[in-house]
Amino acid sequence: MVLMLAGIASPAIAAAPSSVAPASVSVAALGGDECQVSAESGKAVVNGNGNGCGGQGPGGPQGPIGATGPVGPCSDLNHYNPLVVAPIATHQVAAAIIDPDGSAGPLQAAAFAGIRTVPGGVFDWENISNTPGGGFPAGACSVSVSSNGVLNSASVHVLTTAGTVFETTCTLTFATAGPPPTPPSLACTEVWTPQVTPSA
Repeated sequence: MVLMLAGIASPAIAAAPSSVAPASVSVAALGGDECQVSAESGKAVVNGNGNGCGGQGPGGPQGPIGATGPVGPCSDLNHYNPLVVAPIATHQVAAAIIDPDGSAGPLQAAAFAGIRTVPGGVFDWENISNTPGGGFPAGACSVSVSSNGVLNSASVHVLTTAGTVFETTCTLTFATAGPPPTPPSLACTEVWTPQVTPSA
């Protein structure tokens, strides 16, 4: 029989293991893993695997550059005011290039030329890129229009994504006061002639 005296524990009681649970703290830098202090070693472990609970390590190297995205749609507009002595008003000649559906990119772009009286006139647009055999260049992405030094004539130029330049010409018919009054119009050959390509 084992007696318990004041201040003296029996052998069975003295050998009882500690029931204190190991301390733990959540470590945000480790993605929410539990950083625990081992009861046996007194060292920090993560989920009991023995790894230390240090701070977040340095960032890794930058990854490789991603692939180039698709070419976006092309849109451009240019205009000039031809010198008109007679008949009436002031005129404006314009050229535009657009992607028809807004997503196909420059290979599907279409070009237009238009004329109007100013102020207040409405452009009469003509598609100048749809003539069979006219040679409208693939990849046309920007446009310009200007006088070419010939009476009642204008030149339209397009620049492609490959850096090549093409030209077509348009004949201008200006508005008349009448009677009856007639609106302005233009007619383009739509034959696209390659020009000297600019280079650096």
